[in-house]
Amino acid sequence: MNAADRHAPKHRHRASPKFLLDVLSHLWASDVHRAAIERLEVGDGDHVVDLGAGLGPATIAASGQAGPAGRVTAIEPSRMMRVAIRIRQALSRNRRRIAVRYGVAEDLPIPDQSVDAVVALNVVHLLQDQQTAACELVRVLKAHGRILFVEEDLEHPAHSFYEPGGHHGAHTGLADGVDTMTNALSAAGLATTTSRVDQFGDQPAHLITATTARTTLVS
Repeated sequence: MNAADRHAPKHRHRASPKFLLDVLSHLWASDVHRAAIERLEVGDGDHVVDLGAGLGPATIAASGQAGPAGRVTAIEPSRMMRVAIRIRQALSRNRRRIAVRYGVAEDLPIPDQSVDAVVALNVVHLLQDQQTAACELVRVLKAHGRILFVEEDLEHPAHSFYEPGGHHGAHTGLADGVDTMTNALSAAGLATTTSRVDQFGDQPAHLITATTARTTLVS
């Protein structure tokens, strides 16, 4: 049995309460978010930026790994999402490690060379200017800083929210956007690698990893 068979979705109408509840649950916390923080190897004392934090699942997960000396900055342009993160922050035992800021990838409210790791989930397709975003990431990263972009592949039959013949909005043709972002990060001086995996956490996804440690593109 292959990955698509194991994780074949039960197709549901997008307007059904069950479908909407499943989407909200996935946005609140999922194996994808936990896998991203694990992949970044967030450690004690790290300053982590959660770019396009949404409802804050990666922020909460990273705050538990950053340790007492670490901190997590959630960057989110949506006021509603920032309110949700602040509610989660207030309920978290790691609340002192979390800061919630308005911002976008092209103009980060972060000091130069102050970030150890950046995690960005389902953000690539929302960027207005990938080249500017890449330069901003280089600006804020410390030496040997690292980045992980995770873009869930809604066009993959194994994804929980895949619909045969359905329109997946900005996620349509996502591979092209991932390639463009990879090239932008490389042009900005980062070593980058892209991969497509059938299961990252519990969903198929495109991954972009980048580091300031080298300046040659890894293919």
